[in-house]
Amino acid sequence: MGKMTELTVQIENKPGTLASLGEALAKAKVNILAFTTEEGQGQNRVRLATDKSAKAKEVLAGLNLQVSESEVVGVVLKNKAGTLASVARKLASADININYSYSGAEEGSKRQLVVLGLSDVKGAIKALKGKS
Repeated sequence: MGKMTELTVQIENKPGTLASLGEALAKAKVNILAFTTEEGQGQNRVRLATDKSAKAKEVLAGLNLQVSESEVVGVVLKNKAGTLASVARKLASADININYSYSGAEEGSKRQLVVLGLSDVKGAIKALKGKS
């Protein structure tokens, strides 16, 4: 569990744009740890957590994409019922709002990475320290 840098870009909402973004990052040996896309008026907002955020930002800028950065929290949870509820309750008890989140895990896998966009990253790390 810890602070991560999330990159956000807008790409055209058409076949192949996400593939091109992924291919460019792969060519630069940047691994996407988690991502989400949201559709809106011909554009998709893509949020990415990668293993090399500075390199990813450089690659995305090289694709002529406007890149913004945010601090988020990445939490690795056991892939079992109740783990998200436990984290959300701890954050709520610390009066920290979850503005958005994304995650994924293959059925049967032991762990999942959950990325949380929060109202207070430092407070969240303190509230979750040693509790993930």
